[in-house]
Amino acid sequence: MVIGICDDEQYYRNAIKNQLIVILNKNGIEAELISFSNAQELLNSNVICELLFLDIEMEGENGLNAAMDYVKKNKRVLIVFITSHGEYSKQGYKVSAFRFIEKTDDVSCIEEAVLSAKIKLMKQKELNVAILNGGVACIKADDICYVEVSDRKTYIHTVDDILVSRTTITEITAILQNTCFYLVHRAFLVNYNYIKLVKKLEITMDNGMCIPLSEKRRKDFYHCFMAYMYERGNL
Repeated sequence: MVIGICDDEQYYRNAIKNQLIVILNKNGIEAELISFSNAQELLNSNVICELLFLDIEMEGENGLNAAMDYVKKNKRVLIVFITSHGEYSKQGYKVSAFRFIEKTDDVSCIEEAVLSAKIKLMKQKELNVAILNGGVACIKADDICYVEVSDRKTYIHTVDDILVSRTTITEITAILQNTCFYLVHRAFLVNYNYIKLVKKLEITMDNGMCIPLSEKRRKDFYHCFMAYMYERGNL
């Protein structure tokens, strides 16, 4: 995840950055933090932020105007406005603001924004896979229930279809790392969101499919799955 921090006051830039470092380490989230000292620096940058903490009241171009310009080149960015005055929240609809946080708010507000953004970005993630009969399919990660290898072919089970792909399960796993997917067996990659039941060394998916859970991966899978479900349940 690429997280931007744009505030013309160094004190608040550093404060938010330090809070984010603690939050990211606490939750085991990998992210690159990039700071901008004003709106123009943000707009002139080629950095594509996935999550942006943006001060509204800056000298020169304010955060609201900067946000409207920034989303023109980065439509998927999630913007968290930082403000000293709550009344600005009424104008945030213009750029579909993800969150509003006042500078006096507790750090838990920033943590909630980061964890919620992580879940939302997972669902927005897309991957391009080579289809067996030629061509490329663009699939939303959130639509993939599980990936299966059988007879040296990769089957991608989505909510609407089953695609046979030339992209290997190893390649798909690499693309989807740090998301809501786990390689439970060398032949199965599952999406946590479509798991119905976990019992010993077997996982039952929402569609009734029973998937084997590798003994050597069981402990780590349980830890990651429970952590994900706890995080999602507390958002």
